[in-house]
Amino acid sequence: TSKLRSVCAGAGVAHAEKSGYNDGHELGQRKGHELGRELGIYRGRVDALIAVYDAHPQSCSDRMQKTLAALRIALAGIELRDPLDQESFDALDRARSKLRMVDAWLAGGRARPAPAAASGSRPPDLSF
Repeated sequence: TSKLRSVCAGAGVAHAEKSGYNDGHELGQRKGHELGRELGIYRGRVDALIAVYDAHPQSCSDRMQKTLAALRIALAGIELRDPLDQESFDALDRARSKLRMVDAWLAGGRARPAPAAASGSRPPDLSF
């Protein structure tokens, strides 16, 4: 019976390892998708604002233009390849802060909540 227990325990460990690997893989894909989506939204917003201000330069201050140009460069430099790269997460946090500042400028100095915050939901949790 002790031999049977050790065989069953070994099968249980193997099953747990496989299940844990599959769960981790699924979580990684989901979080990676959320991170990529968020980064794509930010890049699209910045590109759209730059295009609008290029078409109507009088509607944008020099400071706003410089901020958007710097933000475009910063967003382009964020790498999504290594999920353990803390620098990428720090850069994304800095980009979020700059975008909140841009939102405040666009609202005429009155900070307005982002659409996700207005609906009562929180930004996606991208931590593991």
